[in-house]
Amino acid sequence: MSDEGFAPLRELSGTLRRLHLDSCSIMLPPFLSELTALVAFRVQDGSDIRDPEDDLAILEAALPRLTTLTLLELRDVFSGTPPVGLTALTRLRHLLLEPYDGPVTGPIPSGAYLATLERLSAPAALLVRSLQQLSAASQLTEVAATSSFSTQEDALTVLRWAPHHSSLRRLMMIFTPDVELANAGLKAQRRRPSLHVEFANKLTSFFAA
Repeated sequence: MSDEGFAPLRELSGTLRRLHLDSCSIMLPPFLSELTALVAFRVQDGSDIRDPEDDLAILEAALPRLTTLTLLELRDVFSGTPPVGLTALTRLRHLLLEPYDGPVTGPIPSGAYLATLERLSAPAALLVRSLQQLSAASQLTEVAATSSFSTQEDALTVLRWAPHHSSLRRLMMIFTPDVELANAGLKAQRRRPSLHVEFANKLTSFFAA
């Protein structure tokens, strides 16, 4: 889709509430910051035509104005560290983060959005780096690690953290559980019976369509 192809969206500025961009050749509309009525925004798959850094620049400029967002799914529009523009969101409840190829180099940013966040879906490496920031997420009930942990110790770190996060009710992890991990999962649930730990070979988004 060309920039001109996004033009009809501009006419919906101030009224459009949900936007899902999937495999667009031009990923983000340059006027994204004008879509101030959005409550749900999903981006799926990167562009092989446009530099992803261009998309990230548009996203960073837009997020401080998209303050009505309650659901945000970002796939392939950032690398390394999630966008700092997340800190401007004050109503966010559901957040999915999937960077494009490359190592995770930083945690999720601290900010007011953590106070309302209920569900987080993120790669294992990002989750491990963000446990300190997540201590401020007092409403967080569900966490999904959407990739395998690089080491068993990383997985154990998350399993040790989970029972101490009092609002957490569900932890989903992609990892073939060996005996130590299985025991750690059971220990976490015994420590806080309201916590449910799930191991799976593949996870899908638990966010409503």
